[in-house]
Amino acid sequence: YNLTTVGTIRLSRKGVPSNVLSNSRERPVNSSIFLFDTNKTLVSFKPKQNKTVCLLSTMHYAATVRETSHKPEIVHNYNETKGAVDTMDQMCQNMSCSRKTRRWSL
Repeated sequence: YNLTTVGTIRLSRKGVPSNVLSNSRERPVNSSIFLFDTNKTLVSFKPKQNKTVCLLSTMHYAATVRETSHKPEIVHNYNETKGAVDTMDQMCQNMSCSRKTRRWSL
């Protein structure tokens, strides 16, 4: 189907490599660590002093960083497309496909 995903992942999640976790406090602001697998890219980006964002992508295969904002291309793509998820959630909240029934569920 040629589906690709870009999303955040928690640093405490099982399977996240230890070299991403170990030096996150000492890294400078706007620094990035890229990890590559056969069809996945993991990037750890530090936008602020006490904040580290970890993103997993099946769409990007190169360690590209924009010169103007010093952010990885994965972060830009995630920020551009995450609004669609919020819009979809808002639309689904107003409409329901569940049946109206008086039966008590067991």
